[in-house]
Amino acid sequence: MNPPPAPPADVIRFGPAAHAFNGVTGDMTSWQIALIVVAAAIVGAVVAVLADRARAARSHRPATIA
Repeated sequence: MNPPPAPPADVIRFGPAAHAFNGVTGDMTSWQIALIVVAAAIVGAVVAVLADRARAARSHRPATIA
C-alpha cells in the first residue's frame, strides 16, 4: 500500500518541506575555496623543496683523497 501524497509546501505548518543545503546543491563557499588554494600552495612548496634537495643530493660529488 502506498503512503498518502505529501501536502503542498504552502499547507505545511513550518514552511517549505525542501531546503537547499550546501551538500545538496554542490555549491562551495568562499572559505572552502580559499582553504583549498592555501593547502595546494603549501603542498606545492613542500614538493618543490624536496625535489630541490633530492637534485642537490644527487649532484654532490664526494671529495677524493689524494
